[in-house]
Amino acid sequence: MNLFYFTASNKIAQKHLEDTIENKSPIGRYSDLLDEDVLQELKRAGQAEEVNMWGAVPGDQNIPRWAKMEKGDKVLVYSKGTFLYYGTILTKTHNRKLAEIVWDKDNDGKTWEYIYFITDLQSINLDRTEFASFFGYKQNFVPQGFNRINSNTLDEIINNYGSINDAISFLTNSKLKDTLIRFKGELETKGERELENSVLDMTDEQFSSYLQSLDQEASVEVKEGLKKVRKYNKKIIDELKEKYNHCCQICGHSGLDDYGVSVVEAHHIQEFALTQNNSPENIMILCPNHHRLIHKAKGKFDRKKKEVCYSNGYVESITINYHL
Repeated sequence: MNLFYFTASNKIAQKHLEDTIENKSPIGRYSDLLDEDVLQELKRAGQAEEVNMWGAVPGDQNIPRWAKMEKGDKVLVYSKGTFLYYGTILTKTHNRKLAEIVWDKDNDGKTWEYIYFITDLQSINLDRTEFASFFGYKQNFVPQGFNRINSNTLDEIINNYGSINDAISFLTNSKLKDTLIRFKGELETKGERELENSVLDMTDEQFSSYLQSLDQEASVEVKEGLKKVRKYNKKIIDELKEKYNHCCQICGHSGLDDYGVSVVEAHHIQEFALTQNNSPENIMILCPNHHRLIHKAKGKFDRKKKEVCYSNGYVESITINYHL
C-alpha cells in the first residue's frame, strides 16, 4: 500500500481545491468521456454522479508516481502549512480531455490529465512540522507537488501502528496529544519523578493505573490511542536497549542489575508530546541518574557533534560526548 500527498498552495491550485476536493465534481456530466472500467468503479462506489478528484500534469516524476498508484492507496492533501484532508484512492484514469473540462489548462498549455478519484475523504488538521517529524523529514521540510512517502518508512509505520489509517488517526488525534501534555503537567505539579514523555516511560503497572484513572470524559479513542503510542514506543526502545547492550549512552555504565533486569531508560531529545517524533534517532538510552540530570539541567543536544551540554549549578556549563 502507498501513501501519497499533493499540494494546493498557489492561486490556481486553491481554486481546484475548492472545485474538486472541498466540493465534489459533477462527474456524471462527463460520463461519456470515461473508460467503461472507470465508470463502473465509480458506480460500484455510488459516486458516478459526484466524486472528489485530483490530477497531476505530465512530468518525469509525476507520471511514474501516478503509475504506482493503486485502488486502496491513501492520499493526504496539503495547503499553506497544513494537511487538510485524508482519503482513499478509488480509481484513476489518464484523460486529457476530462482534465481540460474540469480544470482548464495552465500557463504552459498543460493540464492535470493524470487523474485520480478519491473516496472517504475526511477533514484533518495536521501541521507540516508534525508530519515531518513523524515521517522522518527534516524540520524545515516543505511539501511540494505530487509525491509518495518512502516505502521503507511507510512499512515501518504500518508494522508499528497496524495500518496507515491508525497512524494518521494517532497523528491527528488532538485529544490524545492534549492528554499526553496534561499528564506531563500533572506529574510535574505533583513533584513526582520527572519523565519527559510521561505515559511513554511508565512501567506497565503505572500505565495500567493511569488508564484506569482517566476521567470519564476521556474517550475510548484516547485510551486506545495511548495504548498504540505505548506499544509503538516500547518496541523501538527495547530494540535500542539491545543495540546499546543496556548501557547508558553518556557514561557507558551497564544498566543491568544483579538479576539481569534492565534499568536503563529512554529519553526523547525532541519532546515527543509536542513533536510526535518517535524515530530511533530521537531517542537516547540513559541510566536513571543521567536521565534525571538531563531533565533537571535541561540538557541541550548537538547531534552532529554528538554532544550534550548542561549546567550543574556550579560552573557555567559542562559538555560531554555521547555514543550513537
